Amino acid sequence: NWKKTDTGAVDPNTLALRCSAEIHLPRLRVSPATPVETIRLWHAFVERTRLHELAHLEHVQGGAMRIKERILKAHQIAGPLTTTRANKIVSNGVQALRELDVAYDARTNHGYVEGTWKVEGEGASLQFAGDRSVTYDTKS
Repeated sequence: NWKKTDTGAVDPNTLALRCSAEIHLPRLRVSPATPVETIRLWHAFVERTRLHELAHLEHVQGGAMRIKERILKAHQIAGPLTTTRANKIVSNGVQALRELDVAYDARTNHGYVEGTWKVEGEGASLQFAGDRSVTYDTKS
């Protein structure tokens, strides 16, 4: 978001970038028959998932700062920016952010590397099935 100067150019001193996000984490439906170990494993799983998703939010925060820096730099180098030019810089920054997220998920296999898809502990295995429903099996 920015205001325009009297000449219609983007005023870089008024540049403001706002981002908001909401992370929805899975919940385990607990019954009196749910083993304590399952609950413990579930909480560990959710924490790893939370940390993985927070890394995506850090990408957004860093990406917003890079967009702002690029607009300021373009203004310093080329002088007043048109709205079209500033929007192009924003668009390129958002595309770079998307590519960063895709690369992060490829590197972590959508969190699998961090243990977000499978939780194991003594006597229990908790993992997402193909439909991403939660299954619990005791090991013998």
